[in-house]
Amino acid sequence: MNAQKGQSPTSSEMPIKAASPNNGELSEIKTSVAELAKRGGITNERAFAAWYAMNLLSVDEDAALEAAALDNAEDNGIDFLHVDHTNERIILLQGHFPANPAKAAPKSKFDALLSAIASLESPEVFEKAGRPDLAAVARESLEYKSSYECLVGLISLGSVSDQIRRSLTAIKASDRFKGYEFFYESAKDILLRWDV
Repeated sequence: MNAQKGQSPTSSEMPIKAASPNNGELSEIKTSVAELAKRGGITNERAFAAWYAMNLLSVDEDAALEAAALDNAEDNGIDFLHVDHTNERIILLQGHFPANPAKAAPKSKFDALLSAIASLESPEVFEKAGRPDLAAVARESLEYKSSYECLVGLISLGSVSDQIRRSLTAIKASDRFKGYEFFYESAKDILLRWDV
């Protein structure tokens, strides 16, 4: 299922499924991610963010793979960054692709998103770090930030982290990151939104 334009993926928009997520459904996603990683020549961890963007945010495969390829040294917490002109949104993702699905995303993954925003707002940081590719996308995102929706999400194929959910609630209640729409989805949330 694809998120509708203008809405961030939140539990309030997720359809209800009768069955709970199971390892079979997770295996389907992991297989799909592995196939995508092979096609894109990237790791499964990077491909997971691309898979999510393609399947749940309607991003084109080539664009998703390009955005996931930005995840590298000196990325300041950015696993995926894409300016989606078709849907008028900027998508910033931090992914968690654990070997053990019982493992929740560490809070440091969420914290990395917060620090990534500071870097996005100062693209010269990436230039100085030898990342002109990331600097170019950061500049483009700044250009459209005032007119596009800005989605910032932590996605995980692990279990739910109550610590991250509490932090997300605090961030949403604050004006500190005005203009950004934060979200967090665990494996259960992703499976509820994905057509299996």
